[in-house]
Amino acid sequence: MKDLRAAIVQLEMEVAQRDDAIKQQISGIKESMKPANILAAAFNKITGRTGMNYDRRHSFSAGIIKAGLALWFRRRLFKAENKAENKVYNVIDDAFDRIKNFLRKKP
Repeated sequence: MKDLRAAIVQLEMEVAQRDDAIKQQISGIKESMKPANILAAAFNKITGRTGMNYDRRHSFSAGIIKAGLALWFRRRLFKAENKAENKVYNVIDDAFDRIKNFLRKKP
């Protein structure tokens, strides 16, 4: 009977360890699926950042690609920021207009 209980305890510990390992793997997958990490991985893939040594010609072309991508990302972020800012301003303006109209209706 003691052997059976010891085996059960051992199996429960093993299950707990496997659950922890699965949770860590899932959190790693969640982290890698964040948009910022996906973009960083794509950027590194395009620019050839693999930790390997390259010749000057490749470094120069990678630098041009990096600069072009950085400029493109900045423009996209600026446009997205402007769109979000305009939406927020519109929502705030609408809220103030509704409040004004509500206060005007009261005699």
